[in-house]
Amino acid sequence: GDEEGQPIWQLAPRVRNDLLFSKGLELLRVGQRDSAKARFRELRTKFKDDPLALYQLALFFAREGFYDQSIACAQRILILSPEESIYNAPRFLQKLHYPVYYADLIVPQAEKRGLEPLLFSALIWQESWYDAFATSSYPARGLTQFIEPTADWVAEELALTDFQHTDLYRPVVSVEFGGWYLEWIMEYEEAAMFRALAHYNAGPGNVARWHRDGEVTDIDLFVEEVDFAQTRAFIHRIYQHYWIYRTAYYGAP
Repeated sequence: GDEEGQPIWQLAPRVRNDLLFSKGLELLRVGQRDSAKARFRELRTKFKDDPLALYQLALFFAREGFYDQSIACAQRILILSPEESIYNAPRFLQKLHYPVYYADLIVPQAEKRGLEPLLFSALIWQESWYDAFATSSYPARGLTQFIEPTADWVAEELALTDFQHTDLYRPVVSVEFGGWYLEWIMEYEEAAMFRALAHYNAGPGNVARWHRDGEVTDIDLFVEEVDFAQTRAFIHRIYQHYWIYRTAYYGAP
């Protein structure tokens, strides 16, 4: 099909007429979101070296609520981009890669808990790529990736009597749990964000060990003490995401 003259954001015929797209759309229409997502993921891979198609797919996925697939498209565009750093990328592309989905939940929750909304967004980006149904191997569930024992405790603290673990897949629950827990941790760790993030990832016992009874107050020194590679990477990544969020939305880190 002729692609001349159509708006840049509309799906090009080469994408729209692809069998994987048709299959995905059909599955979506009959409510088979998981199967549709699998087809759309294949489609994304098929067009992995086509920045325009990836951009159009990123917008389509965002409209359909496949937020993690949209982020994956944006990430791939940035890899293909001649720009050396995301900080030099166009603002619209930064925001496509670092979106704030569920802002109607995240912003009020962050304000209620005394958290910076973009830092909370950075945490959700790291934990789930805004996939409400994200499930990791523990299993940790939902946008803010709670494991069952922690979720049960938070539900008790929030006086939710009819809480079930599958509720973690509901953004309204996941965001509230994440906000409450992060506020609780911040108080526990005396408002030191780097310790709070370590606590979120590895628990209070490990933080106490790394913190050495209050001796380590500098973030770089603290991170050097962290002997879990996963937790060290987690802290660095959240800060990195946070700076990019600030650049994308405020214009400066």
